[in-house]
Amino acid sequence: MNSKRSNSSDENILINEIVIGDNMTIETDRLILREYTMADFDALYQIMSDAQTMQHYPAPFDEERTRR
Repeated sequence: MNSKRSNSSDENILINEIVIGDNMTIETDRLILREYTMADFDALYQIMSDAQTMQHYPAPFDEERTRR
């Protein structure tokens, strides 16, 4: 029986802070995860309306679908 050994190592992610309130936020050394707000709309719409970015979806999102 042949077996292969994985060269990848398990990495632990240290969560520095979790804030639960009006908007939940999780922060690590490299990343901040938070809920979208309407202030994010323009940036999100730019991504969601791009045909190349959305190539695996039936169609890029229009403004209304992005807003939902």
